[in-house]
Amino acid sequence: MIPVAIRRWRKAWFSAPIKAERIAFHRAVCAYQYDAVIDAQGLVKSAALVTRLAHGIKHGMDWSTAREPLASLFYNRKHHIAKQQHAVERTRELFAKSLGYDKPQSQGDYAIAKHFLHCQQAVSDPYAVFLHATTRDDKHWPEANWRELIGLVGNTGLRIKLPWGAPHEEARAKRLAEGFDYVDVLPRMSLEEVARVLAGANLSYRLIPA
Repeated sequence: MIPVAIRRWRKAWFSAPIKAERIAFHRAVCAYQYDAVIDAQGLVKSAALVTRLAHGIKHGMDWSTAREPLASLFYNRKHHIAKQQHAVERTRELFAKSLGYDKPQSQGDYAIAKHFLHCQQAVSDPYAVFLHATTRDDKHWPEANWRELIGLVGNTGLRIKLPWGAPHEEARAKRLAEGFDYVDVLPRMSLEEVARVLAGANLSYRLIPA
């Protein structure tokens, strides 16, 4: 795994520390000859700044199906991946076509559906789950707004659970919970554990920015 921090880099692209990180990334990506280079994002930034640098046959979605059509100009082999399907299924199809195998007809099983399909046992304390960390950093709802919403829930009798997946998200959850005795910052959880929490909730809330 070679980490890349494009969003952070572009805030100070020409600073000495960021330049050093970019050079190290460039060297790491170019150090190997890959059997296949697959761009599953279909974005110009991923194609131009990552896929373009890697040595190997470059695969991606074609002009009509990539999220950003210009990204397809960076690929050696362009694959038509129908848009009218789940994003995960699009990715599975892209990998199958890029690596030369048949994608299974059945949809992917991520071991979480069972938590939503079966009736959940009644819980003693009804609760809501607030998904405060499901978008990129520059699109987050202001923390003051989250805290205002949390305050409004206080009279409903619902507890609020705040999941997180990274240290900075845990820190945000703790800030949101501060001063509210009915808000629980959950421990780090696996995808299956999060699914179990969501399935047992009386309410889940995720802000989708316009």
